[in-house]
Amino acid sequence: METARNRTFLYPVHASNNFLQASTRAAALYLLLLRWMNRDYSGSANLVSGVGTDTKYEEDEDQIFQHLGTFNDVHPASFAITVKVTLAVADAGMRWPWDVPEFVAGYMDAIMHIPARCRVSTAEEMRLLGICSQIRKTLEIVDEEVKDLKFRLWGQWGQIKLQRYAEILSSVDGGKEASYQEFREVDSWVRALVRKLRASQLPGTKDDVKYHVLQSLGGYEIEKKVLLTLDNRTALLERIEGTDGAGPDDPLTLACLQRPKETMWQTHFDQNFLLCSLFDFNFEVLGLNGLYKDAEDEEGPEIPQMRRMSMPMAVGLIFSISKGSSSLRDYGKAPQTFALFYSMFTKSLGVRLGRSRDTSPAHQHTYAELLLH
Repeated sequence: METARNRTFLYPVHASNNFLQASTRAAALYLLLLRWMNRDYSGSANLVSGVGTDTKYEEDEDQIFQHLGTFNDVHPASFAITVKVTLAVADAGMRWPWDVPEFVAGYMDAIMHIPARCRVSTAEEMRLLGICSQIRKTLEIVDEEVKDLKFRLWGQWGQIKLQRYAEILSSVDGGKEASYQEFREVDSWVRALVRKLRASQLPGTKDDVKYHVLQSLGGYEIEKKVLLTLDNRTALLERIEGTDGAGPDDPLTLACLQRPKETMWQTHFDQNFLLCSLFDFNFEVLGLNGLYKDAEDEEGPEIPQMRRMSMPMAVGLIFSISKGSSSLRDYGKAPQTFALFYSMFTKSLGVRLGRSRDTSPAHQHTYAELLLH
């Protein structure tokens, strides 16, 4: 606020003592900001008409206007205030500090929960949908030009060139640091894009084109859910207004999101993994007769069968863990380490720590716990 013309605002009280009066547009914007942040949505809706304009804001007014898009309020009435302000400055030739299609779609989705005082009329909804349609068409044209640019600027040299394009478009300093040839190249490309938008009867200045180009270079895309909401609402309002050319008995078809591919992960049961030890796995696969068949009769390498870990092997595992050669952290490279611990904790693999032939579950659990630490 250091560059603001007015750092404080004085609001006279109305003679009825019921509300404040904003003497300037900047004062109205600031009061709107305060009431919006205080979630006084009805009071905010009453102030929207005081901030409307068909010319660009002054510097101090634009500071407050840009701040309206910095806080995130997902209340349905907040979406309504956003779209009302969008309409109030739609003819001013300014960029909104929020994603207009996203907030318009949010308003359409939550319209049943929005107070009547905060809603917009059907004609205003059609105007909002028209604005979103222009934004979508502009993004389509810009995306095609950016794709063509990326196709021409390929390879490592092309990546450096694209980075220079982004630097020149994003800041004034980038344009000053660029050479005259680079600046002229980017400027002529932007001008050609502006002419292409105007040929398509789409409004767009050089600043708008730069903004959308940076969006495209950053990989911005409108979500499919947002697009479907806007298309469905447009079809519904056109049917209500009778401008879609359909008869009174013609059905209205609305689109929905494509259902994702069915997955069975919630009911998936990997029995082979839960068997843990190689002994149990081969028992289930080969059967009892195949398990104890002589290795000489089998083709391929011999598969070691281990149901119990001997004491020397247990001591060797301790040394391996202490030296860091075996660790749970390398599960991506050595999944057998995790399987080994899992087998010990589930008693699928026994560990003999004494002279007796039997294994003690308590000793085995303690041994595995010590290995983890």
